[in-house]
Amino acid sequence: DELSTLVEWYATIPKTQETPTNIANILATPTAAWAEDAGLDAARRADGALRVAAQGACLAPFWVAKYERESAGAWHAFYKRNADKAYKDRHYLDDEWSEAFAADSGLVVEVGCGVGNALFPVLASHPRWRGVAVDFAASAIDLLRKRPDYDAARVTAATRDVVRDELPVADGAADVVTCLFVLSALAPETMAAVAGKLARKLRPGGSLLFRDYGRYDEAQLRFKKGHRLGDNFYVKQDATRCFYFDLDDAAAVFAADFERRDLRFVCQQHANRAQQKRRRRVFVQGHFIRRA
Repeated sequence: DELSTLVEWYATIPKTQETPTNIANILATPTAAWAEDAGLDAARRADGALRVAAQGACLAPFWVAKYERESAGAWHAFYKRNADKAYKDRHYLDDEWSEAFAADSGLVVEVGCGVGNALFPVLASHPRWRGVAVDFAASAIDLLRKRPDYDAARVTAATRDVVRDELPVADGAADVVTCLFVLSALAPETMAAVAGKLARKLRPGGSLLFRDYGRYDEAQLRFKKGHRLGDNFYVKQDATRCFYFDLDDAAAVFAADFERRDLRFVCQQHANRAQQKRRRRVFVQGHFIRRA
């Protein structure tokens, strides 16, 4: 059940069916895998704030520091346990950010790459592009290198802690950096510095593509007492962590080094047909350009 909240949120839609956009409740449409959902209006925000307030006080500083110190190990164990089944390949980057990949050739860097779920679809669509894949879980990098589409001539893969380590990319060398469901796993106070590090790796005018968990996503509202590390920041049962962004949070992270081209909520409904339950997901999506 936990994995179903993490798995890639673009499900495969039957070819005979258009992506649904105006379904009030997805459970009423048996063939729909997902549908667009209403946005975060005042009533939904108020309900979300009440549910978050009921989650209790933050954990003691000892536990906050422990989960920070052991974060890489938690993700290493996650990929050892789930292998390459945790996430699906993300085939939507060209649809959402086609202008970022308009050049005939380039270098794309996937930070927090996992098993390369964003990088490899990009390289398949753009045969003259090269990639750098970085993750602080050694088990994820091991799995990435075992993919049948892994080509060491096109992909540099490395285990790095994006907070503490230098990345294996020359300053100004990258055309695109993907930052998909990465910052949410970091302590909020480290995010702006990470954004600055990523900016240095991009050429002026290069694109940073951002997608992450949004405020009052159903996964956030399901937390019980004993999981709060800070405001909108949680530890999960498997000791990995997750922060849930409002638009102002994301804007502040990238404000120092980037111009904002796009930043918005993406709200969706997902169906659990076996349990006949509807999940209301909230994501934040942004396109940022490195300042000259």
